[in-house]
Amino acid sequence: MIKATGKARKTRVVVDIDGQRRELFAVEERKNGDVMLYVKWSRQMSTADGADHEDLTEQRFSIHVSPKSAGHTIKQTVKSSKATTTTSALVLPNEVRRKTQGGIYSDKERFFCWPVYMERPPRLDSGRYDCKPKPADQILSLGVMKPTLSNVVYMVVVTYPNVSTIEEVRGRTLVQTIGFEKFNVHIVYGFSLAPSVPFGHFLTFTTGPQLDEGQSPPSRRRPHRSYGMRAIEGEFYRGFGILRDRYRTQMEQGDPEAQKEQLDFFWTLSAICVASPPRSGADILPLVD
Repeated sequence: MIKATGKARKTRVVVDIDGQRRELFAVEERKNGDVMLYVKWSRQMSTADGADHEDLTEQRFSIHVSPKSAGHTIKQTVKSSKATTTTSALVLPNEVRRKTQGGIYSDKERFFCWPVYMERPPRLDSGRYDCKPKPADQILSLGVMKPTLSNVVYMVVVTYPNVSTIEEVRGRTLVQTIGFEKFNVHIVYGFSLAPSVPFGHFLTFTTGPQLDEGQSPPSRRRPHRSYGMRAIEGEFYRGFGILRDRYRTQMEQGDPEAQKEQLDFFWTLSAICVASPPRSGADILPLVD
């Protein structure tokens, strides 16, 4: 875990490609304890319902301490050349009891855990993914990746600080944690063996009623219950399957003349997640034998 408390700075999460840092997102904590996630946007990224957002100018999430609420509001804001869309979810912490060695349950402890979003980014060769840190920023690298051989797939999970780590998913993922005063941010990530392509896909876990005029106020939104650790693993694999299927669909739409055997091969590769990205083509072949 790396700590990011005490200073108004951002932690920039990157992958290293051909000796260059390519930024996926940045995270910072506000003075009131809210956590902000700034996602590097893409013109070819699609949301959970499959609708493409052209000419995105900004995409961010905010995790609010919400001291006057029973839970925490997680809000997504997407700005495009046409409009600004804001969606949110209210997540309630669970209360758990710890069992002592004598079989007696100790006092209740509040437990908060929620997946914010999951992404298989597009090919990170555009200038919009350049990492340009300020002097006070810190860098968290998810590793070195060759886009001709693989693509990073990651899920961002927010928890209370009492969740110091999240277990890796069956040896197929790694986990990095950024610790703040009010929340911890965990990145659960692995590498799809399909090569990186110009398009990417984005899956949210926090969308709710839009906060526009005529919609229900935040206090009337149906709340979600905080996830347990096992549910996080299930959500990662569910999300990974959705991103895999969208990869194939997009490839079919982008190249209608492509041979079915080629599409099947790349679809098979995209269905495999590994903790360490391959360094050569020889590293891939045994996994799809």
